[in-house]
Amino acid sequence: KKIAPVFSIGAKQLPSIDDELQKIEESQFRWRITPEYLDFNHRNFGWKKLTPQEILKEIIPKLHAYESLTWVEASRRKHFHPCKTEALSSLLKTLAESKGYDSLYQIDIGEAARIFGVKHAGIFYCIWYDALHNGKRMS
Repeated sequence: KKIAPVFSIGAKQLPSIDDELQKIEESQFRWRITPEYLDFNHRNFGWKKLTPQEILKEIIPKLHAYESLTWVEASRRKHFHPCKTEALSSLLKTLAESKGYDSLYQIDIGEAARIFGVKHAGIFYCIWYDALHNGKRMS
């Protein structure tokens, strides 16, 4: 096993970055919808395409279901993973890069539906809703 360096300040030891990243991966999936991240109005990937009933009855329950999983467990799902911008459709790639993202996280919400967002400190922040899975470039 590779030994990660441990830094100390005085008598207090700080955990290694590897240890902190591992703790995040082993933590429960958490998500947020916040105005700083959410793109409500985009014509192709905006949330306004959904009715309030769809959000309350379909999207939120599916996000809540992920909360019973750790990030490691959720990542075992086929359509739950990080995506580099190169793997995105040209439109979503342009959107992501315009906001300064070099990668996004994709989670599946249904057969074709996906939510693209960012993972920060163990929390998934929803940004775009992709009803037909058009955001990922097909190879």
